[in-house]
Formats: sequence, C-alpha cells, structure tokens
Amino acid sequence: MKLISALLLSTLITASSCALSAATPQDPVVSLKDSLMPSAIKSVAAGSVDILGTTKAADATPIRVRVTSSIGTTFLTRVDAKDGRFVCHFPQDFPGAPALTPMLLYVDATDAAEFGEAAASHDAEALLIVAGAHDTPPDLPLIFMDDLLDVNGHADAESVQWPRTRTLVNLFMHSRAAHLMKINRLNFDLNTPADFAWFKDHATLYDFDHRDRDWSRPLGHRVARGYWRAVWSTWFNASNERPGGWQRRQSRAEQFSAVHLHQRCGRSPRVVSDAARRRARCRRQSPRSQ
Repeated sequence: MKLISALLLSTLITASSCALSAATPQDPVVSLKDSLMPSAIKSVAAGSVDILGTTKAADATPIRVRVTSSIGTTFLTRVDAKDGRFVCHFPQDFPGAPALTPMLLYVDATDAAEFGEAAASHDAEALLIVAGAHDTPPDLPLIFMDDLLDVNGHADAESVQWPRTRTLVNLFMHSRAAHLMKINRLNFDLNTPADFAWFKDHATLYDFDHRDRDWSRPLGHRVARGYWRAVWSTWFNASNERPGGWQRRQSRAEQFSAVHLHQRCGRSPRVVSDAARRRARCRRQSPRSQ
C-alpha cells in the first residue's frame, strides 16, 4: 500500500505534467529533465544527488531549488544560470540538510521570485528515489491513504504523522502539476479546517466519513474501521459509498454505469452480485477444482 500511495503522489506531482502538457501554452522556462537521466533512482552510497537543470533564462539569473523529502523536511538553495544550465548537489549545497539516507526527494526549481506564483510557465518538478544498500527502496509515505491516527490514538493535527502529511499535501496543492489539473490553491494549508475538509472530500482515499464512529457495533456488514474508498466522494453519485458491505446487489445507478461502460468501451455490462463472485472464486481455488 505504501508503494501505491507513493506512486499516486509522484504521479500527481510529475506525470500529470506530461499528461496535461497540451493545456499549457509553452514549456516552463526551467526544466529538471536532466536530473532524471539516466534514471530517477539514485544510490545512497553515492553520498549526494546531482540536481541538473536547463533554463531559458539569461546567464546569472538566480534559480531557486527546493528539495522536500518524503519525511516532510524541506531545504532550499539558489544557483545562478550559466549557458542555459544550472547544477547543485543534495545535501551538500542545501543549508541544514542532513546526510543522505534512503528517501524520496521531491525537487522543484524556478526562476520566479517565489514557487507557485507563475507555476505553469516557470516551475519545474521532478521526483527522485534514493535507494539504500542493495537497491532497497526507501520508506514511502501514505499521504493519500493515511487514516491520520497514530499508535497512541491521537488523530489529525495531533497525530505524529501530521507534519509530514501537511508538508506533502501542501506541496502538491501549490505545485505546477496541480495548476495543470486546475485544482491548485496557492493559499492552501492542510492545517486550515476548510482546506482539511476539502482534502477529505476531494483527495484522500481513506474513508474519514466512518473513521470516528463507535465500532463496538457494526455498520451494516462492515464490522470494523476500514480505510478504502474506490473513488472520491464527489465522483459519480451516492452509489460510491457502500457502508452496508459487499453483499448488496448493485443499485440501478451502478447497473447504469455498467451499461454506460459497455457503450463507451465495449465492455460487457453483466451485473453480478459480489456474493456470486466470491462463490465463483472459491470454486476456482478449491482443491477439487484442480
């Protein structure tokens, strides 16, 4: 699940820039593509990560570079453009940055006075993965799947994971990728109640709607707290929320969706109950069926 969450976060921050590039009038003045060559996976054994960029800005133009780690720490530096290029090294060129350890590095670069103020045309973003010994992957954040409950029962802003979650969610909401997706908010702060409510309805895949209820009694067929929602609350219709469990047959809305999928994609619109699917799966897995 951690891998899925990290891939989701990196997709939102980086891949969406490519998918939606047609919506932008031009490529940004700054690019970090060279940092991803020959691979976005770096080794902790190297002791540093080279951040390589190109720019259309004139020589001596200051380029601001920001590195945010997957543990929620942020470090800044500034380098001058020369011959259309800029180079810096993490952590050596970033004041206060600790020694390199396995982690994700969300890298931003801009020639603007501030990050985000002209994101579509001036900000560049890249995700670098620092692997440990024997290419061991780093610990990956659960930003979009975290229940924001820690082991001591503290919730939301009181939980130990809140600072990291707040940093990374704010990073995305201020990013060029979010700008291209038309959901960026330069003043977004997860610590603001209204923004936290928006995050729960539009971004997280965790089921906050039922997290804090008294689970000494079941909710329909659901007997314990669960984290997963198939899609966000604002997608589709009320059929998205299914606290009654998995044995309920599909509603008219879900049947309509299946037929609509058939019309759009050529898929079969068969409507089969979840219980029937489980019975078929059990028969396939039974030793007598081998």
